[in-house]
Amino acid sequence: MLDKLRPMAYLHQPFSTMDETLFRSVSSYLMAQFLHHSDNQQHNFDLEGVRQLFNDITLTNESFALRIQSIGGRDANINALLGLDIAVKIGGMSVDSDWLEKVKPLFSGFIRREVQAP
Repeated sequence: MLDKLRPMAYLHQPFSTMDETLFRSVSSYLMAQFLHHSDNQQHNFDLEGVRQLFNDITLTNESFALRIQSIGGRDANINALLGLDIAVKIGGMSVDSDWLEKVKPLFSGFIRREVQAP
């Protein structure tokens, strides 16, 4: 699962906002799907895959927290991981039509508009 985060790590932004993280997450996912498409592999440009990625990250974080706890990890370590997990859960819920409408104007230069006849 962590291997899917490699593109995000490549351009890591340690203090990114939720919008920046969502933008990078969706962009990374769609780039992976485009690469699948270009290799004639099964691909899916539906954003459900991004939501599933966030769910997988949550499961991984929960497993890490249990492992830290099992070796006597301190509350600060677990709390830091839980803070990250809260951001992941919010991110997974935020990838929706409202978020898409929010970022859509950023892509106006790429979106073809029909030209009205004079």
